[in-house]
Amino acid sequence: QEHENLRSAVEWGIDRYPERVINLIWDLSIFLSDQLPGSELIEWTTRALQRFDTLGSSEDLSTGQQKQTYYKGLVTLGTLNLFLGQIDTATAIAGDVIQQLSENNIYPVLLAAAFFVKGQADHFLEDPALGETLAAGEAALKAVADHPASRSMLSMVLLLEAQHAAQKGNLALSERYFHESTALLDDESEVFMPWAEYGRTMMMAALNTDPGDLRPQYEKGIRALRESGSRRLADMAESELGHWLRHEGNYDEALAIYRRML
Repeated sequence: QEHENLRSAVEWGIDRYPERVINLIWDLSIFLSDQLPGSELIEWTTRALQRFDTLGSSEDLSTGQQKQTYYKGLVTLGTLNLFLGQIDTATAIAGDVIQQLSENNIYPVLLAAAFFVKGQADHFLEDPALGETLAAGEAALKAVADHPASRSMLSMVLLLEAQHAAQKGNLALSERYFHESTALLDDESEVFMPWAEYGRTMMMAALNTDPGDLRPQYEKGIRALRESGSRRLADMAESELGHWLRHEGNYDEALAIYRRML
C-alpha cells in the first residue's frame, strides 16, 4: 500500500512539481532502489528531468537552486543506472556531470557524487583510470564544509579506494583507507555501516585472505546488509559469495546460491 501511495504521488507530481520529485528520488534513492524496480525509478527521474527542463521550476527557486536540482536529477539517474547494471549509461551521465560541474566550479558534493558513480563503474570495468577518478572525488569532498552528507559520501569514496588498494595488493594502504572511511561514520549511519562491512569483505577477497577467515566475513557482511534492508546490495554480496565458492570448488553451494538469486 505504501508503495502504491508513493507511485500515485510521484505520477501526480511529475507534471506539476518535477523539482519535488527529483529531490524526493535524490533523497531516497538508496531506499527506493531496494523497494521498487530500478527501471521504474529511472523512468520517473527521466520524465521529471524532461518536465523540469521544459517548464522550469513550479516554485520560487533561484537560478542556482534550479541548476542544483537539475544536476541532482542527473546524478540520481546515473546512480540508478549503475544499480541496474547499465554501466555504460551510468558512466556517460557521470562523465557529462563531471565535465559541466568542473568547468563551472560549482556544487562540489554533487561533483563528488558523480565521481563516485564513475568510480564504481571504473571498478566494475577494471578501468586504469579508477585511482585518478577516486582521488578527484576525495579532493572535491575534502574541499567543502563538514556536513553529514559530505562525510557519508567521503566515507564511501574512501571505502572504494580501500578496495582498489587491496586489488593492487597494498594491504597497508587498503587498511588505512578503510579505517579513515569508518571513522567518518557515526552511530546514526545505519545505511552506510553495512556498506563498510561489505567493503571489508571485498578487500579481504582481493587480498586472497585465508578461506577460513573470508567465509565468515562474507556471511557477516550479507547478514548486516539484510538486517539494514539493503536487499539489492545483499543480493549482490551473496552472488559474490557464490562466485567465491565456485572458485574454491564448492560447486553445489555456489549453484544453490545462484538459483536463489535468480
